[in-house]
Amino acid sequence: MDSLFTPIVESRVISGADSMAIVNSYDNTILYTDHFLSQVIASLKHKNAIVLFLSDHGEALGEDGKWLHASDPSIKALHETASFVWFSDIYKKKYPTFVAAAHKNCCQRYRTDYFYHSIIDGAHIQTDVLDTTLSIFR
Repeated sequence: MDSLFTPIVESRVISGADSMAIVNSYDNTILYTDHFLSQVIASLKHKNAIVLFLSDHGEALGEDGKWLHASDPSIKALHETASFVWFSDIYKKKYPTFVAAAHKNCCQRYRTDYFYHSIIDGAHIQTDVLDTTLSIFR
């Protein structure tokens, strides 16, 4: 997939890169991620499926002169990560209470430890390690 936004960072050494190139490079990674996720969802559309996506970190793109994801832990953008849940129509029909709970909880703030329990719960895996109080589907 070609870069839509240009110019981009051409080197691993970004300290000398133009700020617009850094932002464009980041935007291109988001475009590719969207492309990849759309392919995953398309392949699951007609199955009993759920997709949970959680970015591992945010990115500072020049806010208050800060750049990238290891620059300053106090930067809000680093802690408000992208996430979503997608349900196939089959899953929605089979587990409407899980879908309703996810919609109800969509604006709640969660820590990453919720992700593990939500995956197990959303997949309906029976295990002693599942803590349903840490699931977005309850």
